[in-house]
Amino acid sequence: MPKFNPTGDEFISSENTYDGGFHGSTTKYQGLLRLFKAVEHERNFLRAEVGGYRDRIDGLEGGFKELLKTCKTILVKVDTQPEDAQAHSSASVSELPSHKREAYPNVDYWFVADWTDRESKGTTNLTGGVNSEGATAAKCGFLQTADGELLSAEEFKELGKWARAEFMELELAGNAPDKWLSGSTTQQRLKVYLALIRRFPYLGLCHQGYWKAEKYVTNQYPLWRGSRKGNKRSAEQTGPTKRKKSKTIAMNIGNPLLEVLKHVDVDIDVQPHDTPDSLGATEVPLAPTASEEISENSGPTIGPGGDTFVSALTTTSVSASTVDIEPIEPQATAMTVPIAIAAASIGRKSRVFTPGGKHSARNVCGRIWKEQYPRATTAEFNEYFKTLSRTQLKEHEDEAKRLVAAGQ
Repeated sequence: MPKFNPTGDEFISSENTYDGGFHGSTTKYQGLLRLFKAVEHERNFLRAEVGGYRDRIDGLEGGFKELLKTCKTILVKVDTQPEDAQAHSSASVSELPSHKREAYPNVDYWFVADWTDRESKGTTNLTGGVNSEGATAAKCGFLQTADGELLSAEEFKELGKWARAEFMELELAGNAPDKWLSGSTTQQRLKVYLALIRRFPYLGLCHQGYWKAEKYVTNQYPLWRGSRKGNKRSAEQTGPTKRKKSKTIAMNIGNPLLEVLKHVDVDIDVQPHDTPDSLGATEVPLAPTASEEISENSGPTIGPGGDTFVSALTTTSVSASTVDIEPIEPQATAMTVPIAIAAASIGRKSRVFTPGGKHSARNVCGRIWKEQYPRATTAEFNEYFKTLSRTQLKEHEDEAKRLVAAGQ
């Protein structure tokens, strides 16, 4: 009987000459040979696979070494920071709340997966006092009080006000990112989350103590950022607001009193007193005195035209020294009168924006925008609405469909 070896060479060379064993049948030997070949093939395959695993392990080992170098570099930088900066960094991270779920059994969404599963089912809860303008409530239904109650419209409004205040603080400091998660730093995120959690503790009722705050801010920041860009673009296009200015113009207006005096005939007898001898009959004394006596029949006479006023004055005595003074006929002249007229503004002011009652993507977006900017105009909203991305428009359209389906 031949010796069995791993290669099977001797077995193949002697299988035709050996007639003993296994009841003298060569078929069984051939079956064993095929089995051996299959096992050998599988062994080679496993060796190659193990070699691949070794290569991957070597790659992971190299990655871990690089990660170790990075960690050492970070530790060196932390060690070189001032003590105040280190204390601030550690204090910010340590201030994140660490509540236990057992203490808040009524909170439905403790882990982020709880809300993800709920959201994947396509259900939206709009109860709990949230009105038809509660698009934020629909997307942020994971926010609950310690008793498990959904936030009311007033609570959402208050939360949004303080969130926008934190965003504005970043902008005033010149650090407001274009995108929240990908553009902000860890310190910026921690600062905003902690500020909101301190004022609204229900944001910290979750695993790790911050994912609810992060999810809420991630939802609200693009709306605020887009609105700010829209307002800036609108201000650049329209320029400063045009106001009414006072303009002084000159107009020629006739004096009606002068028109009346134009037709008045005055006949006055002047009796001079203490007239010097040097004065002749044709000379007018410096201080004439009118001596007049009005008869009973004398009086004003209205001329045929109705516009002439004649005053007849009779005198008791007329002498050669009486001087008749014919008054100078007054001339009606035009007077230049400055009049201040308010010049109308060139541009017509746009009305204050009011969203419609129909559930559409534009109206849903307008309701959210109206809460943030109640005194904004329709023109400003139109400019903001043009800046929305397709993703934001799709979100507003989905929200409008949900509101229609819910019968709100």
